[in-house]
Parts: sequence; C-alpha cells; structure tokens
Amino acid sequence: MALVARFDKLFHTHFDDNDQQCDTDLPPGTVNFMRLIRFLFILDQINYQGWHGLDLFPFRDEAKKFIKLSRSNLELGYAVVDELKQRNIKELQISGERGPEVTQLIIGAMMSGRPYERVRSKYSDEEWRLF
Repeated sequence: MALVARFDKLFHTHFDDNDQQCDTDLPPGTVNFMRLIRFLFILDQINYQGWHGLDLFPFRDEAKKFIKLSRSNLELGYAVVDELKQRNIKELQISGERGPEVTQLIIGAMMSGRPYERVRSKYSDEEWRLF
C-alpha cells in the first residue's frame, strides 16, 4: 500500500476479515479488530478519500446484518484512529521500534469508551440494532 499511496494511486479499498485459514469474507474487524485499526490509521495518514468497498459472503447470515456490522466496525475503527491521534500516537511512531507501546495505546483508546460513544450517538436504537 505504501507504494500505491506514494504515487497517489489508491482509489478503492477492499474490506473483509477472516481467520487466515481461508477467505471467509466476514465483516471487517470481526476477527482482527487491531489489524483493521492499523490499516485505517494508514488510510488516515495518507488522507484517503476514496471508496471503502466490502467483500462479504454471508452464506449463513443475513446480508443486512453483515453490512450493518461492517459499517459500525469501520466507523468505530476510524473513531479509534481519531482517539489515537489525540493521544499523540505520532510521537511513538517517530521514536521507532515501539510496537508494544503502540499496541497498548490502541487498547487504551478502545477501552476508554469514547470511540464507541462517538459512533453510537449517530444512530437511533433501531438503526444500531443488528437483530
């Protein structure tokens, strides 16, 4: 992605998640939310304004639930990214080799509840409910 971003040629993204055993096309962030946050952080850093495509295959579930969960996970992921920027994640990045500290910062941002509240407040109870 770095090479594509460097030449400003990233026009579309392709989101899904899986257990890395097979490509199960689950909603983004359902298996590895940390990986989703790290990817969204990079998109934020390059000021990506393009499409966020979904690659979902709800063969056992309702498609509407997969779409709603994907939407909320992506929004929550971006809210965590905003919280990370407020917590000065850039300083840790600049210092280099600070993986454990970055991970701890991400977990702290998620556990603070602020990203969830920011996203949740945008929707009525009916809109938020998956089931």
